[in-house]
Amino acid sequence: MISYSRLVRNFLYPLDRWRSGDGRELRYRREFEQSQFLPPDQLRALTLTRLRRLVDHAYERCPYYRRQFHAAGFGPGDLNSPEDLSAIPVLEKRDIQQHRDEMVARNWPGKDLIENRTGGSTGSPICFFLSHDRKCSRAAATWRHNRWAGWDVGDKVAVIWGALSDAPHATWKARLRNKLIDRTLWLNTAHITEEKLERFCSALERFRPKHVLAYAKSLVLLAQYLESRRLRPPRPQSIVTSAEVLEPFERELAEEVFGCPVFNRYGCREVSVIASECGERDGCT
Repeated sequence: MISYSRLVRNFLYPLDRWRSGDGRELRYRREFEQSQFLPPDQLRALTLTRLRRLVDHAYERCPYYRRQFHAAGFGPGDLNSPEDLSAIPVLEKRDIQQHRDEMVARNWPGKDLIENRTGGSTGSPICFFLSHDRKCSRAAATWRHNRWAGWDVGDKVAVIWGALSDAPHATWKARLRNKLIDRTLWLNTAHITEEKLERFCSALERFRPKHVLAYAKSLVLLAQYLESRRLRPPRPQSIVTSAEVLEPFERELAEEVFGCPVFNRYGCREVSVIASECGERDGCT
């Protein structure tokens, strides 16, 4: 009999992507699954081809970048390797804050501009745009990273997280989607207390996730709480941590308490997931 996870992965999730207009995510997922296994020389060639395409686009259609390229004496034809980008001034936060609209390509349809913001950890968040196509490619890339930890579409996952803005809206449609497709338990670690940790333990026991995604230090606090009370939570197949890098002794504690491997990850709100450990778990790649 087919498992419910496979039903979600092979039918409900693709159907939902097409229904919502995000069908391109499925195409990107297929592409990324193939490209990650290309030989290094082919990957470098593909990287340079796409980088040239991006630089050409910025020069031809974005007033800010065209002006910056001219000031640096740089033209798209000067790009023969990624190292050649060093001729272009580094993009600073203040540049985006002052010139954001000039960074939008000329004649780009306004309805295709999706507003996003940085987390604001420095006290000054940045507002920027991404396109619908980029939204789809980001989601596909994230799933590729997830699968390196054995976590795939349709699997139950507990998210031990401190940024409530990342959680889905509490509408009946969102709750139904979560029940049928996302299968995610959100545990808010903002203003964490001992009482909250106790509730987390009860919630995990009821939900029994297959995987866990967590803020690194939040996971450590929960592991310390469980260890101090000699409690054993349901054992997931893997844990993915982000926001900070776990120290070796912290990873060892988490793996001992939860009885599964822990995968470090690095990402940011601007570009989503950047680097993750694969099954070798020998540093981020």
